[in-house]
Amino acid sequence: MGWIDDAKRVAAGAILVREKVDAETADYRGRVCTACNRLDLETLRCKECSCYLRAKVWAKVNRSPARPLGEVTHCPLGKWRDRDIANHYRAIDGKPLLPPPVPRPAPVAASPVPPARGGDGGN
Repeated sequence: MGWIDDAKRVAAGAILVREKVDAETADYRGRVCTACNRLDLETLRCKECSCYLRAKVWAKVNRSPARPLGEVTHCPLGKWRDRDIANHYRAIDGKPLLPPPVPRPAPVAASPVPPARGGDGGN
């Protein structure tokens, strides 16, 4: 990462972030982003929204060139458990909405009743 990218990252944190989230939320967001295949590992910048990871995960509200008055910080792919917010901005931007999450089957619980033994009824 060159000095220009470093300067952009610092500027993004200082200029674009208006309010910050708590450390627990920032940590969760950071873990989601670092596991995402849309993160450019060289610049630590999202390939989907072009935001710098270190600034975005802390932002509660941020400014963007598209919305200079600010927007609720969200993952554009809804990966921060914020699919509704992501879809709100996707609709404004004319992008296709994210599909609802695929329901996962409920885990099968072990039966509290032990299986029957033998076929003679215990006699």
